[in-house]
Amino acid sequence: MQRRCTLQRPSDTTLIMCPSHLVDQWEGELWKFLGANGPQILKPRPAGFIQQSAQTLTRVFEWQYGPDRDLGIRVKKAPSSWSEKGDLAIITDIKPHRQRQFAQKFGLEDAIQHGDVITRVEFMNLRKPNGDTVHRVVKTRFTDVARALEEGTVSCKTRVRETVLLSCGMIPDDPGRPVEEYLPPAYVALSPAEDSTVTLTLMRPSAEAQR
Repeated sequence: MQRRCTLQRPSDTTLIMCPSHLVDQWEGELWKFLGANGPQILKPRPAGFIQQSAQTLTRVFEWQYGPDRDLGIRVKKAPSSWSEKGDLAIITDIKPHRQRQFAQKFGLEDAIQHGDVITRVEFMNLRKPNGDTVHRVVKTRFTDVARALEEGTVSCKTRVRETVLLSCGMIPDDPGRPVEEYLPPAYVALSPAEDSTVTLTLMRPSAEAQR
């Protein structure tokens, strides 16, 4: 059996919702008949308002291989209206030991904080499984940023060389000669090294934008 909520709050206020392109037209008409102090008009914010009004910060810190391979930062996807480009990550939680690390390195006010918005993550000097160094990897997509920050998982596309035996097939029992060929590009997992660093490009929304 469904119950209908009968709780109502009496009010003399009338809420009028209309398409955004009519707001400017209606504003003049309302002021004309009700006066400038009569109606209160709330205009929709343009796309990218948060990004345009936010403070941009860059924070660089070390990332070394160890038991805490993840970066200790949890994120959620920001609303698409926050940025004209979209795909932003809002910091929702930071592990206590990372909070202490950030506070010591950047100071309490300038440390990476809950509510900061990540627009770009850059990794320097990571290692491939074969020991080769990848000097620079940049992640901007939300899924890639979340995996890197929450799981410590960073990957890059690379081409792997493989040695094969090439035989002309015309000489009996020809063992062939070794030739190096490239396999199709594939993703490989990267690990932090002794000199690995992480650079976070952040937006810190203004107090006005968070209202």
